[in-house]
Amino acid sequence: CHAMPGNLAPQVHDRAAWTQRDGFVAISYGGITIDERVQSLVTKERLRKQLAALAKAGYQTVTTADLVDFYTKNKPLPEKALYLMFEGGRKDSVLFSQPVLTDIGYNASLYLYGDHLTGWNRFFVRQNELRKIADNPFWEVGSMGYHSGLINQTATGGYAYYLTERLRGADGQPEESQQAFDARVAEDFIQARNS
Repeated sequence: CHAMPGNLAPQVHDRAAWTQRDGFVAISYGGITIDERVQSLVTKERLRKQLAALAKAGYQTVTTADLVDFYTKNKPLPEKALYLMFEGGRKDSVLFSQPVLTDIGYNASLYLYGDHLTGWNRFFVRQNELRKIADNPFWEVGSMGYHSGLINQTATGGYAYYLTERLRGADGQPEESQQAFDARVAEDFIQARNS
């Protein structure tokens, strides 16, 4: 496996040489910032250091298709497989991490919500920007569903992203059947596909 000259493309893999079937490391970032004061996000410089350390340790990024093949066709992965994700569809994830990905030769997956593709909020990747990102060899684009709202109250009084589990009441018990949950999730992904 190697990066293209000048890192104009992510690593080129020799998938025929892969032999490892023990799994992979997945790392997800919620957003990247250049402001050191923002504690909830990773700074661009920290991202650079983290990914450079992983590359130095021999980790190779894999694609979503590689993972699907790993799970459904029992295909092997590289010895140190890394699945790199940026969740939420934030523009800062793309803008601030692109130079890092380019320098290191890693590829990543950008996961977004369909309801952020349109509307007034320019903080997130827009529908008209999606093709450019999907055509970038360093990026894959995936869906986290359509609805980005936190609507599922947890037993401890907090909120969770509603697609992660069945809706629960204040007592922590499910408020919907498995069938209702399945139908709600399926409808959400239909909306996401049509957005």
